[in-house]
Amino acid sequence: MISICLLKVVILIEALGVKIYIKVKVKVFHCCYSL
Repeated sequence: MISICLLKVVILIEALGVKIYIKVKVKVFHCCYSL
C-alpha cells in the first residue's frame, strides 16, 4: 500500500518536473526567437 502511494507521488513529481521543464524551454525559445 505504501509503495503504491510512493510510486504515485514519484510519478506526480516527475510529471510536474516535465511540465515546468517544457514551460521554461518554451519561454527561453520565445526569448531567443524574438531576438
